[in-house]
Amino acid sequence: MIELIGAGVIWIAVCIFGGFIINASRAKSGTRYLNDGVTAFIQGFTFGPIGILAAFAPHQSSQGKTLPMALGGLIGTYLFLSFYTS
Repeated sequence: MIELIGAGVIWIAVCIFGGFIINASRAKSGTRYLNDGVTAFIQGFTFGPIGILAAFAPHQSSQGKTLPMALGGLIGTYLFLSFYTS
């Protein structure tokens, strides 16, 4: 159980840092609006199943970020399980 919690904490920390690097490079290259589908994908990817559930919130659907966040959650969940089981 401790291994699962440790793997989850490491996964979230690495994904948040990676998302920070990606959005920082996007901002540096001149992207004016960072609260878009790419950021929603990164959020879904980072938080996995919680990201899938959060994708269907009214706030996300009104901004058109449901699909990228849900897709990121599915891919993130699959990759986390692959990472944890190996």
